[in-house]
Amino acid sequence: MIAPLGATSMAHAVQMGAEVYQTLKSVIKTKFGASAIGIGDEGWFAPPLRHPHEALDLLVESIEKAAHGGKIKIGIDPASQEFLRDEGRKVVYDLGFKDPR
Repeated sequence: MIAPLGATSMAHAVQMGAEVYQTLKSVIKTKFGASAIGIGDEGWFAPPLRHPHEALDLLVESIEKAAHGGKIKIGIDPASQEFLRDEGRKVVYDLGFKDPR
């Protein structure tokens, strides 16, 4: 998700978002080929990434290439409910990097 906090109006915010979207599409196509610009289940691009940080790297690159560096912030929705594990009376978040002992 991007937040065009440096926009001067709602119309400008929409323009910035559209420019970053189109730039992102171009960046993905250049890096991964035309088949990678397909849309995923939730309506966004779904390129073949190996690591979560690669998605943020693509966004940062696209924001910079669209000439909006410093004017757009990145927001994330980590879907934290997917990490929730019920252990009887104790509910914990399992992020997959803790030692279970």
